[in-house]
Amino acid sequence: MPHRDFEVTDELADALDEVIRERNVVSLYQPIFDISNHELSREDFPIVAYEALARGPHGSPLESPEMLFGTARATGRLVELDWVCRAAAVVGAMDAGLKAPFTLFCNMEPEAIDSPPPVGLGDIWERAKNSLRVMTEITERVMTLRPAELLASAGVIRDLGWGIALDDVGAEPASLALMPFLDPDVIKLDLRVIQDTPTEDLAEVVNAVNAEAERSHLTILSEGIETEEHERTSLAFGATLGQGWLYRKPEPLPTPLPATTKSVQLLGRKLAARQARVSRIVGTMLSIRTAAKPILHSMSRHLETQARTLGETAVLLAIFEHAQFFTGATKARYEQLAREIAFVGVIAPGMAPDPAEGVRGANIDPHDELHDQWGIAVVAPHFAGAFVARPTGDRSASDDQRQFEFALTYNRENVVETARNMMSKITPHVSGATL
Repeated sequence: MPHRDFEVTDELADALDEVIRERNVVSLYQPIFDISNHELSREDFPIVAYEALARGPHGSPLESPEMLFGTARATGRLVELDWVCRAAAVVGAMDAGLKAPFTLFCNMEPEAIDSPPPVGLGDIWERAKNSLRVMTEITERVMTLRPAELLASAGVIRDLGWGIALDDVGAEPASLALMPFLDPDVIKLDLRVIQDTPTEDLAEVVNAVNAEAERSHLTILSEGIETEEHERTSLAFGATLGQGWLYRKPEPLPTPLPATTKSVQLLGRKLAARQARVSRIVGTMLSIRTAAKPILHSMSRHLETQARTLGETAVLLAIFEHAQFFTGATKARYEQLAREIAFVGVIAPGMAPDPAEGVRGANIDPHDELHDQWGIAVVAPHFAGAFVARPTGDRSASDDQRQFEFALTYNRENVVETARNMMSKITPHVSGATL
């Protein structure tokens, strides 16, 4: 599907076909430095990692990454190109002997996050699994496009002993809202956060990132450091790792590699184990209560209001007993929420993938752990709240007399686990994908 902002000529399409067919991608590597020791001179900062950066063939119309990836996205070949670039990155690293404690930062495009390797590249990827220490870079666009696939793939990445870096944090408000769902090892501050004049919006980014770092012990990496002022700003914003032209431009890996004893921290999280069952959270809360539906409806509306107040850095996920309850005024409210916050998802038996404008949906069957539940979870950098309920008593009673057991919690860990469980059900948003 052509991209409306990128015009593809026959020359570009033919050049891309040759790049993919011949796997003719050049991988350059930009070093990542530990900049945390203020007593060291800049020349003595240790290199702890390298980020692989893809380039097209030298002298070709696709040499620049903008032209290379723009052409692939516009022609629907981004998944193929992504795998060629990944293979070039790991082959170059393995050939240079880039082993632990060094870490290789490797980008993955959203549309390709869960795709299998093409024929001929599987063996390369298997060798990389056994010989490299990899930090997979993912943008917030993956979560908004393919949340269920991302959470599943993130579990596989963790099982390999690799890490996850959330890239371009601060470029879009959604990146702040989605940090807790991915539970990354590293947050990469977008270069605009470091290079722009400080504003209240930038302060919101810094406060949110540092709050997440304090809670989960992740590492903050600042990219785009080009001046001493950028470096001072990065340190003030909590970064302990840095990369940019102030230190070194992207280039082939050196021979021999520099000596290092430091490494990027891998937190070793297991996301699958942290996707808590909603029923477990309800069942283990100390304050299980019973109430009629109108009371719980008011609680749900209050959390919706909280999400709207939090704005673009909030995520809201809701479970309904059935899609029939997501109609009329409820549907209109959620459409409005989707215009005001980062992500809105709804889950219910019979729910469509796109049940309302801007709202993502998931259909669940009677065997799903979320079946017969009703609730809502709101997560933002400085707020987390959820209520989850299940019907009890006489189900033939009139709607306003129906009784529910419910739990209400503002415990961030419980709320994030509940929300992550809901998010893992959301189906792919296919209208913008190039598969």
